[in-house]
Amino acid sequence: MKSAPDYTPIITAWQTLPLDSPETLVTSFLMSEIWRVLGITPDRIAFGAIGSKLNPDCLVKDKNPGKPPVLVAEYKKRTSTLHALLDTEFDAKCRRYNLYKQAIGYPIPNDKNNGIRQYLDKSKVLPEFLASYGFVFNGDFFQLWRRVDGLVLPMTPIQKVTAASIPLIMKQLEYCLNAPTRGLVVGLWNQKGGVGKTTNIINLGAVLALQGKKVLLVDLDPQNDLTKGLEAKSPNYLEVYTKEFELSNFKKAKRILEKAICTRHFSTDAAKGFSISILAGDGQGNFLKNFRESATHNPRTKRDAISKMFSLLAEDYDYIFADASPDTDSLTLGMLFGSDVLLTPVDFDRRSLHHASALYHILPKWRNLRFTSGIGELPCGPWSLGLVFSNCPNKGAILASYIDKELQDLKFTGKQNKTELKVFADVKIAEFQRKPVCCIDGSPAAKLYMDLASELFLDHNFTDY
Repeated sequence: MKSAPDYTPIITAWQTLPLDSPETLVTSFLMSEIWRVLGITPDRIAFGAIGSKLNPDCLVKDKNPGKPPVLVAEYKKRTSTLHALLDTEFDAKCRRYNLYKQAIGYPIPNDKNNGIRQYLDKSKVLPEFLASYGFVFNGDFFQLWRRVDGLVLPMTPIQKVTAASIPLIMKQLEYCLNAPTRGLVVGLWNQKGGVGKTTNIINLGAVLALQGKKVLLVDLDPQNDLTKGLEAKSPNYLEVYTKEFELSNFKKAKRILEKAICTRHFSTDAAKGFSISILAGDGQGNFLKNFRESATHNPRTKRDAISKMFSLLAEDYDYIFADASPDTDSLTLGMLFGSDVLLTPVDFDRRSLHHASALYHILPKWRNLRFTSGIGELPCGPWSLGLVFSNCPNKGAILASYIDKELQDLKFTGKQNKTELKVFADVKIAEFQRKPVCCIDGSPAAKLYMDLASELFLDHNFTDY
């Protein structure tokens, strides 16, 4: 068994590094020591252009020749101003600091900087230089990022570098350097029902599966609409899985989940086949309801068991989509705590907008709770994918103005995705046929779902809230 690295040399180098050190000293003195301790040999460190006018500070090559790099890095100078910030205020104040903004690549007036946002952008980076992970570092701030297809998002909050935090953040960095690629866990949720949550999960998952992605749909709603909608069925896995979770028998717990997963095969009218894996209910919702209401496990155990479930399965899929009840029960909270990103379906209704805004504002609190209770477990989420308007008639200028004003009054500053999922009969026809709408060739609804999948995941997309 490989022994854990001794991080003492890194702590010593950090303590020796003068405040207000230039970037060259951060790179040559501190980063070189970090790479040495983590076992990254000089032949795995690469420099140079990765696309038009893109020159990150370094790339870490994959262990296997010929593969794209594992990680791209952006370093900045050290400043006494950031060093002096208290731990409790560090994230909020660092986020507003130009040095951090430059490291990420946020637009700054009169500053043509690049950053990790650009270095993970599949539309700008040559494929042979496109890494799965990135990180920004200046000796006082540290943050990890990840890329899944076109989506770029944080893996951690901004963390302050201290002698006490160095072992933790080095373990996080090692995770990116050594861990298998992990699929994206996507939760769709709004506390208002009837906004197309289950329909969107089925059809988003299907268009990605049709593109060759390995997709898992998870039904955690006792109403079992996803399960019924795809004529799927799983045995009662939750009780026996949770017992193994409580014993930390994670390998055995994962095998229980794998045995419960069923697969549905579909084909389009043009006979193009695709498959979707489903962790379903029993069709009646009994075991999900019984698990939710059972006194055998306390609510936190249930929440954490569900959250861990996604982590155990993420290595086996490109995308996992989760459906849960509008109620904030233990199943729903487990889904929210286990998701990497959250997409919020809304319709042209004030209540759905109010619930969406409340959810948006509470996400940082949930992320922090998940991150701190898991002692920095990676990745950290959920991050917001914004709003998607579902079940939509044509909006019109007057209705659009009311929606814009309502969101402004609610102080919602998140993203409103461009693709609106309008009402088409094809969706209802597909529901009666127990299949995704992309099985119907030429369906305008299927095209909208493909447009949304491209906007969210396949084309370049960036989220940081």
